[in-house]
Amino acid sequence: MPKRASAPKSRTLMYTQQLSHLPFSDVDSLYEAIESRLGPKRYAGIMHDHDMKDNGSSVADHVHVMMSFSNPRSPSNVAKLLGDKPQSVEIWTGRAAEKNGFSYLCHRTAGARGKFQYPLDAVRANFDYVKEMEGIEADVIRSTSHSNIKVLLDALLDGSIDREALVSQLSGSEFARARKQIDDVYARRLQVQAEEWRKRMLEEGREITTIWIFGPPGAGKTSLAKKYAEERGTGYFVSGSSATSSRDMRGSTPSSSMSCDRSPSGTLTSFASQIRMRWNMRSWLPLAISIRRLQSSSSSSPAPTIPCSFTASRSAARAPCAAMT
Repeated sequence: MPKRASAPKSRTLMYTQQLSHLPFSDVDSLYEAIESRLGPKRYAGIMHDHDMKDNGSSVADHVHVMMSFSNPRSPSNVAKLLGDKPQSVEIWTGRAAEKNGFSYLCHRTAGARGKFQYPLDAVRANFDYVKEMEGIEADVIRSTSHSNIKVLLDALLDGSIDREALVSQLSGSEFARARKQIDDVYARRLQVQAEEWRKRMLEEGREITTIWIFGPPGAGKTSLAKKYAEERGTGYFVSGSSATSSRDMRGSTPSSSMSCDRSPSGTLTSFASQIRMRWNMRSWLPLAISIRRLQSSSSSSPAPTIPCSFTASRSAARAPCAAMT
């Protein structure tokens, strides 16, 4: 009789399950079972409640627990001890399997940088997870910094590392030599993210409101834009006129803008449906804020009142929360 093939085993395993299908009354009971029934050398877990699908819909809340054992364990055995199905446990392989698994919990791996970034203190572990992650990220930087700046810049562009992490590993002279390159690549990274966002918005047929604030230098256009974005509670970034999607509009004459205010009910009230404004960016520096928010006729949430006149128009998505100064 031929021997039955042995089940695959590994020292690094990830348990994943939706909260609605969890074989325990709550997440705390799951962690207690992991400690008492499995006894992993190290484990760390987190609940993902902000994940999104490609179509923009929410992913069901679920939990991830990365476990590292002294001896290889099979997924079926681990699942059985937790009272769950074998498919709920996944083997992680590779020399950096443990580090990658712990990093994925907060979406700190290169392939998960575009997903919601969970805070490190949201993880429950039987070791100092925050310190562990700081060490992992430092190792990633050190391993690339031994090569040349091109490797670091490539990592910055693809999102493997962020700008602050890159700069923190450079000496003063290295940063001085590479500063313009870093700024250019980081600007390109923001542009790539904006283009990806715009593509998703266009595919889904979603719209945004573009608000144009204009006035002479020093009038406080940028400060007003920042205050508006902050009060809306949305993420934003400030870009120079040479990096904004409006940079080619010098001398153009918009014909369908509206000078507007918000009525008490939160609806848009038009003061003038046709305002023709010729603006030259050399003498007048309009400030553009693209507010990343769906415009819905059913929305009942009024925007904060802005103590100055401005023009607004609805348009297809262009770029996420950009301000031009």
